[in-house]
Amino acid sequence: MELEDEELQNALPCWTSPRRLARIGRQNKKQIEMKSGTIQLVIHHPFSGLDHEDPYKHLTTFYGLAGTLGASADEEETVFARLFPHSLIGKAKEWYLDQSTDVMTDWNALEKAFQEKFFPEDRLLEAKTAVTTFNQGANESLCEAWDRYKSLLRNCPKHGFDNQMQIHLFR
Repeated sequence: MELEDEELQNALPCWTSPRRLARIGRQNKKQIEMKSGTIQLVIHHPFSGLDHEDPYKHLTTFYGLAGTLGASADEEETVFARLFPHSLIGKAKEWYLDQSTDVMTDWNALEKAFQEKFFPEDRLLEAKTAVTTFNQGANESLCEAWDRYKSLLRNCPKHGFDNQMQIHLFR
């Protein structure tokens, strides 16, 4: 009887149960404290999955905010997995809730799935095309053009152009 009670307490909730989300990121016993101020900052910088939103910019902001918790390298992926759902709303939150527990608990898999969903191949091609067809504007100084070009590169982190090719494309 005692063994059965223990087994019931340790049993994972069913995949469709909202309770399973409470277990995400809690595989190890020791946990870093999630400060309410950090959670509020993450909530105030949401990603909803709309076409005009930049998922890489969201991840950059998210990493900056999550870094304020001071987690060690061993703990940071668990912290990311626990904190990330607080940064999502709307369509992005619905996408997150549809992920398997395996993806939700593996930060690298979750990040990859997030990027594939919200920065698909066609969007990558558009961003690469913007870099390769870059032209300085008629009333734009060289410094302004360079800043705009660097922004295009930042908006396409998987562009694959080495430094020499980037300079060539800018010229």
